[in-house]
Amino acid sequence: MPERRGGRRLLAIMKRIKHNDLTHYFIREHSTLPAAYLASCEKFFKELSSKQQATSTKQQAASLQELDPTIDWNKLIDTLKT
Repeated sequence: MPERRGGRRLLAIMKRIKHNDLTHYFIREHSTLPAAYLASCEKFFKELSSKQQATSTKQQAASLQELDPTIDWNKLIDTLKT
């Protein structure tokens, strides 16, 4: 039964969570959040993780030694600084 104060009933109304809003995931107890919201957040984090792993497998730029191992790159850089 809802609590009464001053002749008015106080209802425990949960504020609606906006779509794609992760704020509540981090600041509220997960036990108080709707199951569908938690599932949506977990799905997003899994997708984000898989995308990050996919981009990390891309080939990186070659190091200076890989460009030409016959050049002493440290010496060249030092002479360019002076």
